[in-house]
This record gives sequence, C-alpha cells and structure tokens, in this order.
Amino acid sequence: KTSIVRCKKRKKQSFREGEEKKKKYVEKINEMIQMQEVLDEAFLENALFMPSETDRTVAWLDELGEFTHEVKKSWCWWKHTQKDIDRQRALEELVDMFHFAFGMWAVRSCEDFNQGEYQSIVRLVNEIVYKPDKALEMVISISGEYSLLRRTLLIMLAYGFNIDEVHDEYMKKNKENYDRIARGY
Repeated sequence: KTSIVRCKKRKKQSFREGEEKKKKYVEKINEMIQMQEVLDEAFLENALFMPSETDRTVAWLDELGEFTHEVKKSWCWWKHTQKDIDRQRALEELVDMFHFAFGMWAVRSCEDFNQGEYQSIVRLVNEIVYKPDKALEMVISISGEYSLLRRTLLIMLAYGFNIDEVHDEYMKKNKENYDRIARGY
C-alpha cells in the first residue's frame, strides 16, 4: 500500500510539473507575440508598403528555406559532403521564422496563444516521434488558421529546440531589429 501511495504522489507531481511547463511555454509565446506586434508597428512606420498576409507568408517561407538549408544534413540523402548542422545557425533561422509567425498571429488573432494550441502541437510532435524527416512532412501538411505559428512550433520541437532557447535568441534578434530600424534598414 505504501508503494501505491508513493506512485500516486509521483504521478500527481509529474502532472503539476507538466502543467507548469505548458504554462511557461504559453507565457513566453504570448510575450514574444506582443513584442513582435510592437516591432512590426515600428517597421511599418517606414515600410515601402503595407504587407498583406501573402507577403507575410512569403517572408516566413523565405526563412523556412534558410532554416532547411541549415539543417540540410537531416534531409539531404544524395550529398555525402553535406556540412554538419550548426545548431546555433539553425536556431537563428528558426527565430527568424518565429518573427513572421508571431507577426501573422498578431495580425490575424485578437486572442492569446493558449494551452490548447500548445497541446495540439505536442500531439503532432508525439506523432512524429522527434524524427526531423517526418517533421518536414507534417509541416507541409498542416493547414488552417494560424498555421504559421503551429508549423514553426512543430519544427522547433521536432528539431530538439525548446522555448527557453527560442526566447533567449528572440530577445537578441528583437534588439538587433530595433538597431536596424534606427540605422534605416
């Protein structure tokens, strides 16, 4: 009986830790969405034109291309001399993708990212069992409203990145973007 009680306590603690982890992910995502909204407004003050949703999607796709180039060794079967994956460079490109995904979320939604959204991403990741080749397949097949953020989060998790890494890199890149605006980028 003692071991059963211990197991129940362990399960309850594990559940709470899981809920806290989800809450932290969601809070950081919403913080970055809000920061991106402010950054986008700063960029739009001197923009050449007002970007449409298509323009924003194309910008995200451009960054996806840069990311896939950085992780090419994970999917390029024909080239034996492919360079090793530089995790830091891949993270930088992933964060660039997040900038456009967060911006699209801010444009299309008046709601915060929530734990239900996070759970839907985790379910997708569990389906692919952290296999990057399957992640890209899933990314291609995801559709629907807010799909850029879902796709970017799926890539993040499938390639073994976490929200803390993304958040730290996002903060660096956000500062760099404000410096670019000040220089007339």
